[in-house]
Amino acid sequence: MDRSHVKNLGNLCVIRSNCYAPNISSSTKCALAVAFLLVVSLMQGQEARRVIYRTNPVYPPILKDKQIGGLVRILAVVSPAGAVKQTEGLGGNPVLVTASEAAVKQWKFQPAANETREILTLRFDATNHH
Repeated sequence: MDRSHVKNLGNLCVIRSNCYAPNISSSTKCALAVAFLLVVSLMQGQEARRVIYRTNPVYPPILKDKQIGGLVRILAVVSPAGAVKQTEGLGGNPVLVTASEAAVKQWKFQPAANETREILTLRFDATNHH
């Protein structure tokens, strides 16, 4: 399986464009694929911009100690120069969303002709201790 779209960052896995979810049923994956296609059509063919600088979210110790993790979806509004202007949590544990938004606001994307909206999925995995 091609996993070039997955960036493993220790306890955090950033997933871009594709869904990597080996424990999800095929019907759920199908529903996710349909949702993804809707997002793609709404974005009118916009290609995802490459992240050129990234900071990892701070995994809140209380959640990590209790092995509470999961997926967080963030919408980032990115300026033509590549700076993140605004973020919005689209889903996930509210504490993990807050941690994710704080980190994503520091990210830098490759420059582009126009402002873009990037949908990011971040995965917090409490079982992957370092």
